[in-house]
Amino acid sequence: MEILIHITWFLALCSTFASFFFDKKKIILSIQALTLILFSSHLFLVWGFSWAWFLAIQILRNLFFAFVSNTKMLTLGFVGLIWIYTYIYFLSIWIDDLAIFPYIATILGTLWCYVSHTTLVRLFFFSSTFPFTYYVFQTWSYFAIIIQLTFMTSIFINIIRFDILKYKKVIPIK
Repeated sequence: MEILIHITWFLALCSTFASFFFDKKKIILSIQALTLILFSSHLFLVWGFSWAWFLAIQILRNLFFAFVSNTKMLTLGFVGLIWIYTYIYFLSIWIDDLAIFPYIATILGTLWCYVSHTTLVRLFFFSSTFPFTYYVFQTWSYFAIIIQLTFMTSIFINIIRFDILKYKKVIPIK
């Protein structure tokens, strides 16, 4: 069982790093859904049920925003998710004093799912990593720290790759 725990974590780490190496929102969200499935499986294996169920909501969120294109449905889904996350936050604040940080990260992460421009997707998601990274450093989850740093690195590399270098090609800097 322990080897399966490590394999799911490693595969999730690899897909986390690879997810932002694409410049299409649908592909990014689909790979992120796969990443979340792997993380959720990992958490189920280590008996982290509350986080695993929370990730299940994130999986549905990513798939919803990847494949639904109707603006009204997207807005309705966004508002519904914000309501669900706020409800979960108020339930968890009694258990976890630092619950505000994952809540902020989740709201920013949902915002990146809502926007359609991939540059904004990367920027919103990069900004959502800071509160959650602070949270995992406070709780000292080594696996989560490694995942967050890998995730931040992947996003940062691809912000440079797709946004900054592409911008320099369009507008030459003297």
